[in-house]
Amino acid sequence: MKETIDGIFDNVKYWLEKGQLLQAINPDYYNNKNIVLRILNVASESISDKNEAKRGMWNHHIHQNNMGDDILKNTNPKLLQDKDFAKRAIEKYNRAYIFIPKELKASRDLALTAALKEEYDEKRHNAPILQYMPESFQLDHEIALMATTRNIENLKYAKNLKKNKYFIIDFVKFNDDHKIKQKILRYMDQDLLMDKKFVSRLGCYDNLCENFQNDLEFVSNAVVYDISILKKTRMFDEAIIKAAMENEEYYTSREYILSDIFKYIEKFNANYSELDSKIKDKSLLSRLFWDMGELIRDEFI
Repeated sequence: MKETIDGIFDNVKYWLEKGQLLQAINPDYYNNKNIVLRILNVASESISDKNEAKRGMWNHHIHQNNMGDDILKNTNPKLLQDKDFAKRAIEKYNRAYIFIPKELKASRDLALTAALKEEYDEKRHNAPILQYMPESFQLDHEIALMATTRNIENLKYAKNLKKNKYFIIDFVKFNDDHKIKQKILRYMDQDLLMDKKFVSRLGCYDNLCENFQNDLEFVSNAVVYDISILKKTRMFDEAIIKAAMENEEYYTSREYILSDIFKYIEKFNANYSELDSKIKDKSLLSRLFWDMGELIRDEFI
C-alpha cells in the first residue's frame, strides 16, 4: 500500500493545483476502499520518508480546498453504501457524511461521528454538517451539541439548542472570540432577545449594551455578571449599585469591583451630598463605605 501512495505522489507534477493531484490518482483506485481511505487523509506510515513533506501539501488540499469532496465524488457508489467504509471515511474526512446514501445518513452512529469530527474554518465557507442531517438529528441534543461546539455555524440548524438559554449563556461566557460571540447571538432563537434578564447575562456584544443603555432592568441585571457595564450605562440608580455589589466577583476581586462602583458614582455625582440625596436606602451607603474602609484597613495592616 505504501508503494501505491508513493506512486501517486511521484506522479504529481505541480503541487499548487489540486487538479494535478487528482490526475495522479489512477481511476481504478476509486474502487479500492483501502486506497480511498488512505488518500482521504494520508498518514506518515502510508508513505516513505522521501514524500513526508508532500504529505502535508496533499492533506492541505484535502481539507482546505475540499479535495476530499472530489475524491468521494469519484469513489465507486458501492463503497459509499458500505457502513464500515462510511464510518472510517467520516473519521478521516467528516464531509464524507454528505456523500453517503440517505439510508446511511439515518444512522445515528454515523451522524454522531460526523459531528465529533466537525471543524470550524471561516476561510473554507463550507456549509455546516448539521445542514445535511435529517431533522431528527438536528433536534438530537448530543449530536447538535457536539457539532455546534466544534463549528458555530451548526447553531443555525440546531433547532432545540438555539432555544436553550443555559447553553447560549455558557457558550458566550466561555468563548473568547468576539466574532464567535456575535455569531452565537445572530444564530440563536431571536425570540430570546425579548427576555431582558437573559440578554443582560450575555454581556456587551453586537450593540446589546447600546440597545439597553437606558433600561434600568437590563443594566441592573447585567452588572451582576459584567461589572464593565457600569462604564457604559448613561443612567444612575441605587438599584444599579446594589446589583454591582452582588457581582459574581465581589468577594474574590472586591478591590476592582469597588473601584468601578466608586468611579461610577463619581461620574454622576459632584459630591457626597448629591449622592446622599439620590439614595433612599441609606444602609446601602453604609455598607458601601464600610466595605471600602475594610479594604483600606487590610491594605495598611
